[in-house]
Order: sequence, then C-alpha cells, then structure tokens
Amino acid sequence: MHVSLDGFVARRGGEIDWVLIGEEMFDYASMQTNRSDTALYGRVTYELMDSYWPTAAFKPDATRHDIEHSTWYNNVRKIIASKTMKVDGLENTTIISENLSTEIQKLKKGTGKDIVMFGSPSTAHSLMEENVIDNYCRVGKSISAQASPGTGRERLHSSGSSYSV
Repeated sequence: MHVSLDGFVARRGGEIDWVLIGEEMFDYASMQTNRSDTALYGRVTYELMDSYWPTAAFKPDATRHDIEHSTWYNNVRKIIASKTMKVDGLENTTIISENLSTEIQKLKKGTGKDIVMFGSPSTAHSLMEENVIDNYCRVGKSISAQASPGTGRERLHSSGSSYSV
C-alpha cells in the first residue's frame, strides 16, 4: 500500500497521482506476487485492477512488468471484500460480504502460499482492527498527499489504535 509522508493513501478525490512507479517498484511488487497465490482486494481496488490487468500483457506496448503481473493476475485466486458486489460466475474469484476476518482466518489456515493485498485501505482497516494481518509491506512516500491540511483520504490508521509495522 502506498502511504504518503502524512499518512494518507490517496488525495481527497481518490487520486493517487503522487505515486511514482518505476522498475524498482515493479520488481518489489513481483517479489510479493511470486510468494502469493491469493490476492485480497476491496471492491474499489478490485474494479480498478480488473479494468486493466486481465489484458495488460496483450497490449502492443506491454512492458516486462505488464506481462508478468497480468499473467499472475489472470491465474491467482482473487478474494473480494465487499458488502455491495453481487456478481456470480467470476472465474477463480470469491466475494466475501460478511464475517471478513473469520473468512480470512480460515484461508490463512489452509494450504498454499501467502495472501497479498494491494491497496484496499478500507479492507486493511477492517482486518487491522481484528489483528488478522501478519505482515505489512507499506511503501512510504516522502510526499504529502494533502492539497491542504486535513484533505487527504483514508489515513492508514483506525479509531485510536496503533499498529506495529
């Protein structure tokens, strides 16, 4: 999850235009995905990912990272945390609409590789509250996401709790 110096994951309107992505970031993401066989997303992040990654490898200007991540995305099991999404028939995809922490705990007890979560701050907050997340791989950015004080969106913390990362 990209986190600004002031603790935000997006600007007020949801923009993440301050995130600078390059080969080093792509290599780090590949390291994370190589250790996982399940991707956990909130609905918003899933919709963003699903609008790009299924066909990214087939674009004429696809980079090495586009090809690698698209291949991973198309093969990985996807878990979507959403109380509103009601789509049936998504290949290799499960929607969890209630008891999120219990369901994730069940997945963690199963066999397989790691579960990786990209973005999805609301889902992360929920799982942080229940102490379900084992490892945090936050990517800190030495930039402020706020246009002015107090205008960022989704600070990475929750109701007075602190987390060791």
